[in-house]
Amino acid sequence: MLRANGPAPGTPPADVRSPQAWQWMQQANQQIVVNHGDVMNPVLSPPGLLDFLGNNPTADQIQAGLRLMPDSLTSSVVRGDGQVANMSYGVSLNDLGELATVTDQVKAQLPPPPPGMTADLTGLPTVAVRGYQLVSSDRYLASVAGLVAAGLVLALGLRRRVDALRAVAAAVIATGGSLLLLVVTGSALSPLTVALGSLTAAVGCEFTVMVAQSVRLADRSLRRAVALAAGTSAIGYAVLAVSPLALMREFGLLLAASVGLSYAAALFVVWVWPPTTPLPAVPDAPEPAPQAPASIGVS
Repeated sequence: MLRANGPAPGTPPADVRSPQAWQWMQQANQQIVVNHGDVMNPVLSPPGLLDFLGNNPTADQIQAGLRLMPDSLTSSVVRGDGQVANMSYGVSLNDLGELATVTDQVKAQLPPPPPGMTADLTGLPTVAVRGYQLVSSDRYLASVAGLVAAGLVLALGLRRRVDALRAVAAAVIATGGSLLLLVVTGSALSPLTVALGSLTAAVGCEFTVMVAQSVRLADRSLRRAVALAAGTSAIGYAVLAVSPLALMREFGLLLAASVGLSYAAALFVVWVWPPTTPLPAVPDAPEPAPQAPASIGVS
């Protein structure tokens, strides 16, 4: 976006429809296409809309060309008062890290705008990049805080505090495994993958508490229920692999793998650190002995 600033005292107002602004937009567009044409595809710009004017149109030619075009087109690239011009580019939001790098490079490589004007990068991709930067700046701190908070909640809510420690240990293992999985698969950081750490920690805590209870009670049915819950959750998330959206496919597979990691971490922690204070087993109620039907004789 090329924006005309307020005119300084004693100077004429700047106009993005001037030949100087036109040449700057042509130069900026060429710079972007040459350096980042593989990730930024030109969509619409004032020079592109009026390319029939040539490379060096005069102010009168620019004004006449804009009057020839429908308002629905000209209003999308130049504001009516001539104070703002838009140059649109198509980008992919699959890898916000790469997009953030490209955005920084474009800002650094843009030629200086004409006097009285400023150039800004705006739009949904810019908002997404800003959100990515805010999320990625403290994602490790947020993950650690989430683990600590989960441990405190479990310590307050569970009758056996040691189960809270087991749950946190399993959550740490599962979260570390999910982060390693992201690195190995080369998955880009996004709001969905950022949430993967918190989801993995929560599931790991839940599985660990239930597996420890099943061992403590020697309850095979509870253990099977935990395994069934893990399996159905992983399969349910893996169904997203058939989604037409690449981001959802990747997230579904990663989430299914993280559920498997959480269950494996729960089994490992309980195996290494098993419960040592088993509860007394509740005896099964004896079945009533069969009784012969009573008969009453009448004589």
